[in-house]
Amino acid sequence: MVLSAFLCAQTTVTQSGTVKFGGQPLPGATVTATLGDHRAVTTTDESGAYQLPDLAPGTYTLEVQMFGFQAARKQIQVGAAPQSTEW
Repeated sequence: MVLSAFLCAQTTVTQSGTVKFGGQPLPGATVTATLGDHRAVTTTDESGAYQLPDLAPGTYTLEVQMFGFQAARKQIQVGAAPQSTEW
């Protein structure tokens, strides 16, 4: 059981980033990462920052949505090391 938890921890990555509009942080935006049928969803904090933990390596579609704004999308490659994406 401990071995499987260790292996799982080694195969996932945290994707983080910051969402801004006009150079200012955008709190409360919804950030969704999609890979096939797997979806991870979070919201930005008061500084516009977000984290999507436990993502398996692969090519994800990352989407940011906020009421009153047009949705933004981009493809990202999640690999072995954590990475950060600016919007």
